[in-house]
Amino acid sequence: MKLLLAGVLILLMHNPLVAGTPVNETGQARVEPLAMLLDEALVNNPDIQAAIHEMGRAAFAARQKGTLDDPVLMYKREEMPGFRWNDPFMHKIEFLQTIRFPTKLGSEREISELDAEHAHHVHLETINMVLMQVKIAYYDLWFAQESIRLNAESASLLSQFTEIAMTKYRVGDQGQADVLKASVEAARVENELVGLLQMVQTAKSALMALVNRAAADTVHAAEPIRPAAELLPLDTLQLIAARNRPLLIHDSLTVHQRELATSLASDEYLPDLILGVEYVNRPDLNRDAWSVTAGISLPFFPWTLGKASGRVEEAEAEVRKSRSLLLNSRNMVAASIAVQYQKSESAKRRLFGYQHSLLPQSRQAFQATLVAYQTGKTDFMTLLDSYRTLIDLTEESLAVRREFESAVAELQRAVGIEQIMAQKR
Repeated sequence: MKLLLAGVLILLMHNPLVAGTPVNETGQARVEPLAMLLDEALVNNPDIQAAIHEMGRAAFAARQKGTLDDPVLMYKREEMPGFRWNDPFMHKIEFLQTIRFPTKLGSEREISELDAEHAHHVHLETINMVLMQVKIAYYDLWFAQESIRLNAESASLLSQFTEIAMTKYRVGDQGQADVLKASVEAARVENELVGLLQMVQTAKSALMALVNRAAADTVHAAEPIRPAAELLPLDTLQLIAARNRPLLIHDSLTVHQRELATSLASDEYLPDLILGVEYVNRPDLNRDAWSVTAGISLPFFPWTLGKASGRVEEAEAEVRKSRSLLLNSRNMVAASIAVQYQKSESAKRRLFGYQHSLLPQSRQAFQATLVAYQTGKTDFMTLLDSYRTLIDLTEESLAVRREFESAVAELQRAVGIEQIMAQKR
């Protein structure tokens, strides 16, 4: 009997999960570091690849702007009697070129170049999103694996409880009810394992999709999570986001682009030049001749002014809209940073409470209850309640650690950079 009790106490004191600290070994054949999966996602993620292709498309499109329209070459056979192809009165070859007002070409090129820059920042924003998703799925995998380890240790403890209860039952110290209660609790722990295994598979499936691995491949165990680090101050993170968040840069460029579009719409009041040269052959006179054509468009006529002014008003409305969207993006980013910062700080403070107060006290209470049960000073239900409290608090500490890491991942996305931790001195 005393040997069984000693075994439980040794298991309790040397079990890192029950003690409330993360384990350092996963028990898996292979551990995949988070950094490796992040690098793999950068190379293989389909959303990131699509954003890269969009950057290429936008760059090619920009090269097409700011150039003259295609010229027109026309051939005419005029005044053919009875539509007889070989008897035309004259042959004509005409070459026409429309030359847009120079400021229009410059504005069109600059607007298209901004489209290419937009694609670049969309690419960076996509990277931010994918990396955040990989981190959150990775922390889900870590949580599920640590919960499985805790479940296994719980089953081991309950096995010890069952042996103690059986020993006490054989010597007549307790009734059979204690043995049954221990067996029921063991069955509950075994049933929880099914859900935890499903959590592992769900997290692995999410990671495989994000890094674009083949179905025949798999994701192995998560590595132990580093100790929780200090974040940079909130106001510092807000300033960094204002300079680095791709979404804000994208929306700021949109305002500039809409302003250029307004300038281009105003330029539509300016005429375009049309130049042409024509060669004429008269078979009946055996004579060649040349003609030159010059003209301009007339966008300022009374029946065309309404169209031009409508374009300007539409462009001005787009400017006002883009400015409002930029302001909204700034507000939403600032709010997201504040929310995720508070979530991470709250989780960190709660994690400190678990590690330095709740778990040590709960472990001591459990040890005392276990000794009291062995000496007959308390009943099995009190022991079971003390055990459940310790296990529940350990599970809660793991969940809070996952909450902290997920909040930091979302904070990194909101700020727009990875380095948001304070440097150690």
